[in-house]
Amino acid sequence: MAISAKGDAPSIAVGFAMSRYEVSNDVTAYLSGTANGQAQARVGGSVRIAVDRSASIVSTGMATAVSVSATPAGGSPAVAGGGTLSFNLINGQADAYASQIQLRTLGSAGSAGDVTIAALD
Repeated sequence: MAISAKGDAPSIAVGFAMSRYEVSNDVTAYLSGTANGQAQARVGGSVRIAVDRSASIVSTGMATAVSVSATPAGGSPAVAGGGTLSFNLINGQADAYASQIQLRTLGSAGSAGDVTIAALD
């Protein structure tokens, strides 16, 4: 805030706000066997390996500038300015997998169960 009450002195005010937000994470879901690949898994139903990596940023920036100039002689300028910047970054990855394992699933009535692998990024 800037105020000039008399004479020809200018009244100038500048307001500025800046914000920077970063979210960075990696998410992994997996089912893994042994290094020699001999692992077996029998499941009475379905198998679901899933990962959900979701992130959000809510950023609010505000800048205010007020300038008042009052003079009995006149000719005194008043200038005001305001601005805001916001930089946001969401980074990372989502992985879901089955590795070095033999899966056997049994659903209802002896039918094969489902195997689902999903990654939501």
